[in-house]
Amino acid sequence: MASPPIVSNSVTPAVRAYQPPDAPLEEFTPAKDRAFFADPDKKFLLSQDVTVEELTPWIGTELKGIQLSKLTDQQKDDLALLVAERGVVFFRDQDITLDQQHEFASYYGIQDRDPNQQDPKHVTIIGRGGNIRAHGAYASEYHGDHSYEVNPPSYTQLRLVKTPPSGGDTIFTSQTALFDKLSPRFQKALEGLHGVHTSDRAYLGSINGGGKPLRAPIATAHPLVSCVSFQGNQFTFVNLNAGANSSSHEAQVSQLQPDFYRAN
Repeated sequence: MASPPIVSNSVTPAVRAYQPPDAPLEEFTPAKDRAFFADPDKKFLLSQDVTVEELTPWIGTELKGIQLSKLTDQQKDDLALLVAERGVVFFRDQDITLDQQHEFASYYGIQDRDPNQQDPKHVTIIGRGGNIRAHGAYASEYHGDHSYEVNPPSYTQLRLVKTPPSGGDTIFTSQTALFDKLSPRFQKALEGLHGVHTSDRAYLGSINGGGKPLRAPIATAHPLVSCVSFQGNQFTFVNLNAGANSSSHEAQVSQLQPDFYRAN
């Protein structure tokens, strides 16, 4: 069976005629990250009854023996620090409901809302048809959610409601480890540069696919190298899915950087 056609990311008459109902988001100063309030050893979260498994040396930890619905505020703070250190933390067989998960996420700050998100509390993705590797299927590209916002999300929660017997995996990577593996000369070359993150393609694809995005597309310049303030660890802030090109680099180098990041 042939794959369904890729939705056009062109400026069509439908795009020109569409008027988003909501105003752009305004920049704000976020509250102090909850990881600052954690116990350095995370002793409130990692009790004797909890099994800790590091999935790779650089990223990913699975915790067993914990129900997110039962965590105290101090344990949530410890979890924030663990996420900062390990990038992503996995929990299986959770009893937390969708409403409880929204409340849980709200503990860490103001919840971002995707421009195409209908339910204000969460995004629901029901499968993915077609060939995600087809030309133009940019959604299969490595990405971080909503990096184009003036205040990109600090945390993201994914909930798997139904999974296939095999496959369907989400692959995570550490941009902290990526930066650490760059040569000192390459690290130095990135200092002071900015990448332009844009939601243009998502906006065009949504309208041309019959969607009604809430906000107009934006483009935001973020530093190519950022830092986790309470750790001091630097990381590359790159989003290949959001067209993050170097705004202050020669065109040739700007093109080479994304190719380098994909290869590494």
